[in-house]
Amino acid sequence: MRCLILSLALFSLTGARAAVVHGSNLKCTFEGPAALPLRLESRVGKARRVWLNQPVSLQVRNEATGAIGMPAAGRWSASGGGWAWDLSFTSDEKRAGHQVSIEFPILDPKLEIFIPGDAGVVRLSQHPDFKPDAYATYAWTKGTRYVLPLVSVFDPTSDSALTLALPADTNIPHMQVEWRGARVLRLTFGHRGMGGGRPSQLRILFYAHQADYRSALKAYSDDFPAYFKAPLPPSKYEGAFYYHHIEDHPDFAEMARQNVRYIWTSFWFSHLGEYLPEETEWYPFTYARMWKLGHTMSDEKIHAFIGEMHAHGIGVYAYFNVTEYGGTGGRNGDKTLADRMLREKFANALIRDEKGEAIPTWEGAMDVNPDQRLSYWPHLKEQVERHLRRLPEIDGFVIDRLDWASRLDYAQDDGFSMVGERPVENLAVPVGEAVREVCRMAHQAGKRVLVNQFYRIEVLRDVDGVCHENDYLPGLGYLSPLRPMAAWHLQAGYKGDLTAFQAHLKQRLHWALQPQMIAHQFPISQQPPNPRAADLLESYAPLFARLVGARQVLLPHCVSATGEGDVNLFRNSAGQYIVPVSSPRPPAQPVTVTLDVPDGHSVTWAEVISAGGKAAPAKITRSGGSVKVQVGLDASAAVLVLGRASQRTKGI
Repeated sequence: MRCLILSLALFSLTGARAAVVHGSNLKCTFEGPAALPLRLESRVGKARRVWLNQPVSLQVRNEATGAIGMPAAGRWSASGGGWAWDLSFTSDEKRAGHQVSIEFPILDPKLEIFIPGDAGVVRLSQHPDFKPDAYATYAWTKGTRYVLPLVSVFDPTSDSALTLALPADTNIPHMQVEWRGARVLRLTFGHRGMGGGRPSQLRILFYAHQADYRSALKAYSDDFPAYFKAPLPPSKYEGAFYYHHIEDHPDFAEMARQNVRYIWTSFWFSHLGEYLPEETEWYPFTYARMWKLGHTMSDEKIHAFIGEMHAHGIGVYAYFNVTEYGGTGGRNGDKTLADRMLREKFANALIRDEKGEAIPTWEGAMDVNPDQRLSYWPHLKEQVERHLRRLPEIDGFVIDRLDWASRLDYAQDDGFSMVGERPVENLAVPVGEAVREVCRMAHQAGKRVLVNQFYRIEVLRDVDGVCHENDYLPGLGYLSPLRPMAAWHLQAGYKGDLTAFQAHLKQRLHWALQPQMIAHQFPISQQPPNPRAADLLESYAPLFARLVGARQVLLPHCVSATGEGDVNLFRNSAGQYIVPVSSPRPPAQPVTVTLDVPDGHSVTWAEVISAGGKAAPAKITRSGGSVKVQVGLDASAAVLVLGRASQRTKGI
């Protein structure tokens, strides 16, 4: 439920007496210069919930000296679908990084906490003390992903929830969530430059809604739609994909059986950063490295490849990258030319760690900062323009390695972030700007931009979808509920026993995370062949195909299933509801799926698509305002399609 503001009462923030802000579903009593909350109360539907009846505490610590204290002024106001608590810290002391810690005594062992990352929804009775990794940690390892700058407290009994969040369009150098004793929720915001007579701002958003992660995502995404919704309409090249060079490809019939709809083309660059060299014929990375093909690359060869792919219904996305330059490649497979370019042209863009050292990445390349003030920015724009001018047939770009946005650059100063007495740049800021610029240029030409390897929301503004190297879930599902997603198969291996692999395919169905192709014999880059895994993907392909063009429905408690049935709810561009259904094992009895949506009364038909593609009609029953359908799971997974009579199409 959105926080529709009906009224607002503001009193003096400098006096000792309490003041109140209130609206349709949230009321806050506060006092003092910092407007510290004394009481928080929500009303969602008919349920009232008092979250806070003790004062919130705030502490500011100087990271350089350890000193405690900093003058703070605060105010409350309506903001989008919720409320904003704006804090301003000002001091004439020497400027340094500070840590702001705020403790909210709002927890209870009977409550749950939604952590947007690997942990998901956590029961406080089972985890009374918890400190996940900080928001946006540079993370390839399971358990370290925390992907949205928010935390939600759920009360299942009253079906009420309270979400605290930072805006998606702000500089977030550090954010830590933790709690102790199932009583106190602590938010810590570090590396925030304060002092020198300059005000330092902190805005915390509050949303009241029902106790479902979907409601938290809806409240947040409604306020920041550009970070969650694709600017361009759905593409016909949406579905499974593969990542490879363009000198060879899997069998087209095999790709069709797995619903492969696009290729992320790589390795035609001469080296990282020179994705389309100035010459129209050149020595690509693969001339002497990796496959060592010994073939030159040219615009004409790329034109011919794109034409062949399009003739078979497969889109072509060009490799792009805004954070890495250099490394091996070219005719000799060395990095002589790239190193010279780094020294002579892009030296000021090299990212430095806390010791002042440049950071190596892949194949000898270096991590670079795409800040508009630095030398690498105009090079990036030239590369995009070159692609659009010389390769107008491409369907867009996939931007690689946005995980570098989760680092700090100790060689630059963003004017806000500081570690102790050292000014630094939070790379999420310039990387986000670079991604937006690529999107702006690409969208003007009608081309899409997909992105890879990210653990935070700030870099996702204006992007059209996700093509991710790491298939971590549910984090990707929280970051991209309203855009198409696809990913490598990395979390579960597929050598030998396929039990774990099949279980992960079911999890991917739950979030509509499309597969990367696994061929029977063809060695796709970073995705080795395996006949049994390929057969399994072909049997699941009809299920994933039904999720093409579908976006997650962010309504609370909108879908459920009996027994061990696992379900989620999507809606496609035709308005049909799509429900992936799975179980750890084929159940003895059919799973009953219940749909609770506002227009459920208009649903007149349902069909079940089983693994392998078999479709059968399903009987609808109604209970109150709910729609119920029994789904058999012969292979422990299926997709349920529901709609109105006018939405029924041939083959559905």
